[in-house]
Amino acid sequence: AKSTDCGQSWTDLGVIIQPQDRTQHCDTNGGTFVVSGGWMYIWFKDRDAAGFKYLCAARASLQSVLDAAKQGTATPFSKWDGAAFNSPGIQGPATAIEVGNPTTGWFCVAWNTFRNKFILVGTDLTPNTNLFYSDSPDGITWSARQVLETDPASSVYPSLIGLGPDPKITDQQFFAYY
Repeated sequence: AKSTDCGQSWTDLGVIIQPQDRTQHCDTNGGTFVVSGGWMYIWFKDRDAAGFKYLCAARASLQSVLDAAKQGTATPFSKWDGAAFNSPGIQGPATAIEVGNPTTGWFCVAWNTFRNKFILVGTDLTPNTNLFYSDSPDGITWSARQVLETDPASSVYPSLIGLGPDPKITDQQFFAYY
């Protein structure tokens, strides 16, 4: 979506991620995206006939996203297919990027300048809804999950907030709201 009046109104530019099987659904959570190295990355949950793929990735060049938005359209994103970003974002197959495809509820990804990595805080779908942390040098290869907090009620809807001028960029200190 784009806004030309400082967020007072929005124009839907179109779909950028859709599962291979249109009878299923993708979930981009709260719009987990990061701009890094000239690319706009988005992480999402995909689903096909075999079931959920809990953490998947897609990207498009930032310039193509901006150019398409100026024209009132969406740019094509490409999903990670297990080797590269080669699969179409619309109805292309996606590959889960975490080893073992562990269950994932809501999550948030941000770039961290202190670690020089992507960082992720998310919830698993265990009975206690654990809040976990993971990081990645490339947005594809993620470290083992580290449990940050366990709550029998639930720890949901995590958000990473940087303390600098761009809240999507974190540093040595940042907030993780949930």
